[in-house]
Amino acid sequence: MTLERYLGYHFSPTSVLIAEAFASRTDQLQWEIFKQPNYELPPEWLALYKEAIPNLYDTQQQVFGFQALPAIWSGLTHGRFHRYDSEYFRAMAQGKLPKSALTELNRFLKYSLVYHIKPQPDEHLYVTLVVEDLSNDDLEHVLITLNESMSLPNLTFINAISPQPALLQALYYRALNSGVDSITDQTTLAINVGYIYTEFTLWTNGEAQVPVRAQGMRQIDMGVCSYLQQTNDLARTLDLGDLVIYAQRARADYENEQDEIPIFQPGNSQWMTVGEGEYLRLIQEGVNDITRRLNRVARAQPERIDHVIISGEGAVFAPIADHLRSTLAELSLPNPEILAHSAVTCAQGAAAWSYAVWNSMRETQ
Repeated sequence: MTLERYLGYHFSPTSVLIAEAFASRTDQLQWEIFKQPNYELPPEWLALYKEAIPNLYDTQQQVFGFQALPAIWSGLTHGRFHRYDSEYFRAMAQGKLPKSALTELNRFLKYSLVYHIKPQPDEHLYVTLVVEDLSNDDLEHVLITLNESMSLPNLTFINAISPQPALLQALYYRALNSGVDSITDQTTLAINVGYIYTEFTLWTNGEAQVPVRAQGMRQIDMGVCSYLQQTNDLARTLDLGDLVIYAQRARADYENEQDEIPIFQPGNSQWMTVGEGEYLRLIQEGVNDITRRLNRVARAQPERIDHVIISGEGAVFAPIADHLRSTLAELSLPNPEILAHSAVTCAQGAAAWSYAVWNSMRETQ
């Protein structure tokens, strides 16, 4: 007898989140989030990786995830680290990845199986991936390449999807479990403040319109990094693309009323910091583009909006969420539901997608 397990992987630029969906004894869909057991992180990195695997490959040590993370603490070397982000998957979709890069992803997935999922020989895994900032055509080609190129026993890739459908799938099952009105019976404005883009998507009875885009959190983080490079000699010696992970870490660890925001610690030396007032000013410059676009989207929408959801990396960052909440109030729109753990929700939605699609396919056989 073969046991079936339904998994979802969410590849964000910094992290990989993995969820498993399963039917409870009461026939409700439940989830488990995989974490690295007994791994001690420095406290300043806990907020970024407490529920995720670092999306990281150290090319010098040839190790992945948590095993690769300590090298960042001792210093950055340009080109040393690889990440499985939208650029990686876009190159995969376009057939531009060398075989070595596909082999590397195969090894990363094996790493996640061995250290996190730990499948038994009699278990078959059904997997859906969530990848940000790819077109539907690119996602279809990613799925084809994964099933053709990954050498993983007892594993089938069900789909590759964007964050919005994953969120919708998770919210649908949560509503089903709790007995409340389904999101598929409402007009919902979903604001996903993602890493590359912010997307404003109107869901009408579960059907999504074409999203409207504004800049995402990467541009805001890059603004912080650019400021550091203008004001700190050591920061100027670092590659901006590597330095940005420290801006993400600072954002994840941010709390109100900090005198100084620690950004980067080169080796064991003193932290580079930015005063809170200056830090919030830099954030404000970035969020203005997002709120301006929200104004235009809301004013152009003729239908009544029943529900507003804020998700993505910006949802967990209080300065961004507060600005969006204020703008929505000015537009007389509903008080938003903040998905503070939307990266987790995307992984859960992907696992739910694996569960729903595979069981639907099995019923038609």
